[in-house]
Amino acid sequence: MSRLEDAYRRATEAEVDHAVRNLNLPKVICVEHEPTLEECQQAVGGLIEAVYLDDGRLMYVNENGLIVGLPVNEMASQIAGRHIVGDVVIIRDWK
Repeated sequence: MSRLEDAYRRATEAEVDHAVRNLNLPKVICVEHEPTLEECQQAVGGLIEAVYLDDGRLMYVNENGLIVGLPVNEMASQIAGRHIVGDVVIIRDWK
């Protein structure tokens, strides 16, 4: 059983929220319009790489995420249909 599952079984909602934050899981940040280059780089923690999603959205990921050993981002990986690591930014209206 994972630490999160164990915490959820025996904790209040506030304690679960605290546990999730302390796990330091990669984030998926969704925005309406494309942020500046600097904002994207700050959000993903480095140089950015564009991942075009099947549903027409755009995802920015850390270009060197695999090289520097960023943790797998399970939610972003499911959205993209491929292996994604680190924090990501998804832009809904990028055209």
